Amino acid sequence: MSRSLQQYNLRMSRLRKIIFGEVVRPNQDLRISRLFARRPWEMELEKFYPPFKKLDNLLLKMRAMGFYYDEHYDTRDWFFSEREKAGKLRVRGQGKRQLHREKDAAENAKKT
Repeated sequence: MSRSLQQYNLRMSRLRKIIFGEVVRPNQDLRISRLFARRPWEMELEKFYPPFKKLDNLLLKMRAMGFYYDEHYDTRDWFFSEREKAGKLRVRGQGKRQLHREKDAAENAKKT
């Protein structure tokens, strides 16, 4: 009976230390103690870098659902729709480089 109580007390003390952020088992090199003594890296503002990609995706999803209003995106969408109505959409692959490639291909075809 005393053996099981001793194991129970040991486990409870370990659990308490884990919950309250204390060192579970004493260690000789104190590496864990130093880690717990230091401030979390999220709290160090000069080193913390916010997750911009996640935030952008979240805001785009919220905008699609109607929970978030962004005037810049609305203006951009309006300009895009106006260009689409006027038939002035930018088509990729039909710029100056493509014209030069077609010209070179036509000249090479004439030579052969």
